[in-house]
Amino acid sequence: MKLIRLLVLYALITSLAACQPLLARPTSTAQDTDTSQPKGSQIPWTLTYTRSGGFAGISQSVIINSDGSVLGSQGQPISAPVDEVEALIAEINALDFSSFDAEYGNSSDCRDCYTYTLTFEQGGQTKTITLVEDGATEFPKELQSLLQKFNAVTAAG
Repeated sequence: MKLIRLLVLYALITSLAACQPLLARPTSTAQDTDTSQPKGSQIPWTLTYTRSGGFAGISQSVIINSDGSVLGSQGQPISAPVDEVEALIAEINALDFSSFDAEYGNSSDCRDCYTYTLTFEQGGQTKTITLVEDGATEFPKELQSLLQKFNAVTAAG
């Protein structure tokens, strides 16, 4: 009898713990459905990072999804440290992609520069940001940090 009570109590506590995030979740607002700002959003998103150029002209791509999956350019899963992926997702969720210009840097004068392309997709809308390391243009610090985190995930995969 005591065992049954403990099992019922465990089931009750587990059920309530599972419901807690639903109770704490804020109600949907217009901002939650805005594809330029995933913060607090329930709409799945995908961010594709591509780095190309350099002396050897190598191109690397990584796709990260809001569910935490990380894929290479051919769609193959990439094994990356969980803490790096979580940091990357947190950073993406904090950004307002609509606030950034579509292009930073000048690719016409730079043959061996790296070019980074970030393509954010959510709710049927897309925002692409191209950044060229031309040595003269300074990227917004939020994008610099995002590129560093993507480079760490790319190096791990």
